[in-house]
Amino acid sequence: MKDLSVIITSCDEYPQNLLTTFNLMEELKDYDYEILLVDNNLKEDIKDRTRSAFDGVPAEWKDRIKWIPYKEKQSHALAKNYGYSKSQGRNILFLDAHVIMGRGALPKMIEFLDNFKGKIGSVHALLRWGWYKDGLPCKWKFSKEKFGSDLEIATEVDLEQIPIASTCGMMIKREVTEELGLFNENIGVYMGNEPYLTLKLATCGYPLYRLDNSVYFWHYFYREKKYEIPENDTKINRMIAAYCIGGEEWLDKEKPDEVTRLKIISENKKDREFIKLKQVTDLNSYLKQWI
Repeated sequence: MKDLSVIITSCDEYPQNLLTTFNLMEELKDYDYEILLVDNNLKEDIKDRTRSAFDGVPAEWKDRIKWIPYKEKQSHALAKNYGYSKSQGRNILFLDAHVIMGRGALPKMIEFLDNFKGKIGSVHALLRWGWYKDGLPCKWKFSKEKFGSDLEIATEVDLEQIPIASTCGMMIKREVTEELGLFNENIGVYMGNEPYLTLKLATCGYPLYRLDNSVYFWHYFYREKKYEIPENDTKINRMIAAYCIGGEEWLDKEKPDEVTRLKIISENKKDREFIKLKQVTDLNSYLKQWI
């Protein structure tokens, strides 16, 4: 089994996808790894330019890159599920195509997961906005105003437990995903996957950690297109996450209309029952320490 599988979805950001991929290959040169580029929203001209850029790299690098076509649904979360189903690593890293990992971050994260004593859900690299906010470190926090997460300036601590996290820069053990699964099959195009997956892990007894000395950077320059985030789709995703993790009480806090409410409950009832059976703490008790 490989040391690490890196799953990158919506890899339509050229040339950032090249910088991201080359950065990974340099940082992981001492590991047995694979990079899975999930083509769930890739234009043909970008695909051709991206592939041709790899022609001059060493063969051992090219052999580690897999193109995974995924046209069934454009959802980021479901594309991650599909990429995972094709992966072979004992650890899984989810990454966006516009991200550069800091020097030495990935070895530290792999070492942390491999040597952690006890249960752990995932370990997260710390976002540093390299060209934004004067490079200040940021982290995710839980927002009680909406069932989701916001960015805040992070404290300078080497290791800390966190309430919720982005799935970009998230590394998780395969044994945990085999027990709890990844993303709900009804999650739509964008947003809603952070609270769903990370709160599922945390309330099921697999806490989340972030390493301050493992960082990543966003590099947005020269993006050929920006993601279009359907507002209604985002709301529905949060409602699904609220129901699956917190039950009807948390779903009602999102104020769905009655038709939407009944639809969410009927379509996600089995997932809610599975998560409830696995949870060691309910959502209210878990979030008391964070809100």
